[in-house]
Amino acid sequence: MEGIWTLDGGRPITYRVEVDGTPMTVTLMPDGTLAMEDRTFRLDVSEIQGLSLYSLLVNEASYEVLVDERGGTYYALVRGKVHRIQVRDDLPQQPRARATAAEDDMVVRAPLCGLVVEVCVGEGDRVGENQLVAILESMKMENEIRAPRPGTVRAIRMGAGAVVREGDPLLIIG
Repeated sequence: MEGIWTLDGGRPITYRVEVDGTPMTVTLMPDGTLAMEDRTFRLDVSEIQGLSLYSLLVNEASYEVLVDERGGTYYALVRGKVHRIQVRDDLPQQPRARATAAEDDMVVRAPLCGLVVEVCVGEGDRVGENQLVAILESMKMENEIRAPRPGTVRAIRMGAGAVVREGDPLLIIG
């Protein structure tokens, strides 16, 4: 769930989501506001003790949210009710790579659960094989994430401060 709430270098991020079967568009703004359809909310999210439990402050109202992810679907328990959330990557406003380029792309994934301390590269940067691209903290130890091959950073999926699970995409090298 944490990766969903990551801001991308100060730019708004828009997602197409489905909540309890209802499709909607959600935009996270750099200032911490969330625009959902025609409503805007001020958010403050804190993870509680490294669990999948979050303290969520929405426009001064406080919620405890327990999140579980199964097969790409998130289940959020809020005030005794379970909500089913699916995040889609089918936004028309997001540029799509050509099919041939996408075949050559490599997704660099988090090798373990932890906190992204630093992303050492930016979109469009050229990287060499074994170049440091990110630092991930897990169990009070910093782990260096290195490029598995040379290429160009096509997209950054997680920014500094994001909490990731093993296998979450960090960035894409093409």
